[in-house]
Amino acid sequence: MIWYNGHSLPQVQARSSTAFKKRTGQVFIEILDIGLENQEMKPLFQLSTRSYDEEIIIVRKAMEELETKCDVKNGFLLKEPSGMAGWTFFNLELSDAMLSVIETSGMMINAQGFGFNEQLKNYLGHYLETKGSNCRIKKIDY
Repeated sequence: MIWYNGHSLPQVQARSSTAFKKRTGQVFIEILDIGLENQEMKPLFQLSTRSYDEEIIIVRKAMEELETKCDVKNGFLLKEPSGMAGWTFFNLELSDAMLSVIETSGMMINAQGFGFNEQLKNYLGHYLETKGSNCRIKKIDY
């Protein structure tokens, strides 16, 4: 609870580093770049394919190789697939440890893109492609 002049004010949480303002009576509270230690936001990617049974094997093997290369245990999670109009969609989630190694080791040094999220998406897409995958990859912001 936040107190101002003896009155309790509602707490406001930010999900990203974007600034916003909350009006409470005649008081404006500006919140900038709050680190939320309790809420872990892991990179989430949606992969789509027309041949799920073949692609899931390739993607799983490629991610296990990347996990070994990063020297990380439980570095990724493949979520349940869903289908629509002949396409199968499934999500790939990276752990914080694996993301940290990819980011700091220089693996993404030649990744193209504007901003870190796009570079990470392009790096993973290219990495999966070099391992034989034909999946399309999309970064999910949540």
